[in-house]
Amino acid sequence: MSLRRPAWWYYPERCQNGHEWGPGRVLVSFTRCGCPAVQAAYGETGGLGHLTVACRGPGCRSVWYDPLHEPGPG
Repeated sequence: MSLRRPAWWYYPERCQNGHEWGPGRVLVSFTRCGCPAVQAAYGETGGLGHLTVACRGPGCRSVWYDPLHEPGPG
């Protein structure tokens, strides 16, 4: 049986560990970051970071980033 997700749901349907995502099964937040992907996504506006969606599965530490997180050099 698959979870029912709202029509606006654009997050992945599962985390990297296979846990099914839907309302009440994730924690949505914002993470400040200046990585190359954030800079590319927001250009001169100097984007501040990523929308993050963290799995709430027991012991799971999977996190999805929008835009994708790209560690910078050094």
